Amino acid sequence: MIHTAPIYLGIDPAFRKSGFCVCLLDMGAKTGKFITMDYDVYRDWINSPHSPDITGACIENSAMQNKLFYTHKSPTGALLTPAQAKFIPGAKALSKGELASAAMQVGKNQAISEMTYRATVLRYGEAKVFQVSPLEKGTKITDPRYFAAYVQSFGVTLEREAGSQDERDAFKMAVTAIEKAKVRVRYQPNIHYNPAP
Repeated sequence: MIHTAPIYLGIDPAFRKSGFCVCLLDMGAKTGKFITMDYDVYRDWINSPHSPDITGACIENSAMQNKLFYTHKSPTGALLTPAQAKFIPGAKALSKGELASAAMQVGKNQAISEMTYRATVLRYGEAKVFQVSPLEKGTKITDPRYFAAYVQSFGVTLEREAGSQDERDAFKMAVTAIEKAKVRVRYQPNIHYNPAP
């Protein structure tokens, strides 16, 4: 086990290959890195001697919000919410088959999200592990320039730039872990927060 604290994990789980992303923030060193893996590798990693000794972890758990957001598609095939479809010329509702396929993908991601939360709680304990719904996570940071400024606002140097939306979401989850760990300590006096030096 690595004993460098305070370390926070942000996890953006996904069922699809290369969609499961972890952001590891070492706030003592003020560094961060991204690790892309699948659920099985993640579960094995957190239970290995090489897993970090964390201060907190946060998982985006889509199972907390049982909803299918995308019911339309653009002319290029991008999935859209009904609100987005209103502004995209040529957007149309998904067919029953496409809707069923989209619902199946959502179900897979909800299952992986819940399994990730449970495995992380089993490894680190409920006091260190947080989960948020997609709604609670808030707006995605899609602009790389805005994301770079967001990272800089925490005084963190990333090993490399975020190359995907999954990595940006995982960073946002790691920051949420920091915020939730502080709040938990504030309201539960028997838990001791280990702030960065």
